[in-house]
Amino acid sequence: MNLEVRPVMFEDLARQVLGHGYRRKPSEYVEKIDRITDKDIKKIAERMLSKRPSVVGYGDIKRVPRYELVDKCVAKRHLGELKSKGFFRF
Repeated sequence: MNLEVRPVMFEDLARQVLGHGYRRKPSEYVEKIDRITDKDIKKIAERMLSKRPSVVGYGDIKRVPRYELVDKCVAKRHLGELKSKGFFRF
């Protein structure tokens, strides 16, 4: 997070005070993260995957898959199909 630089520290402090009304201690974030369950992650993933996806391309977009294919793969939960077609290089 690069919090060793004063402007970044001030920005972080201001964001926390504006968003929460006070500065949160790192231990508060650790406690919140530790309370996350598998069920929570599945719930969020289901909610994200139940909506139609957004597709954004940058640069040479010749290899970007058609929206219809992405939408179908997300709906069927077959995201590996997109990778197997060589659309993503990771």
